[in-house]
Amino acid sequence: MLIFLFAYLRYDEVNSLCFYLVFAGVVCSVFSDSISVLQSFYNQNFGLNQYSEMLFYGLFQYLVVLGIIKETVLINE
Repeated sequence: MLIFLFAYLRYDEVNSLCFYLVFAGVVCSVFSDSISVLQSFYNQNFGLNQYSEMLFYGLFQYLVVLGIIKETVLINE
């Protein structure tokens, strides 16, 4: 929830493309963590859990880095 808060607080401070890329990355992080929790505590053999976990984790890192590279700070007057 803390990473969601930090991603949301960037809403009025950066351009919209950067905000949406980072926010989509954070959502991918939540999916990756949820799959990991399901694998650990629920069922270790549900379909393609390892591949989907790494896919969402890779998307998380890629989208956050891409969003930060494309960041332009907005000047509020």
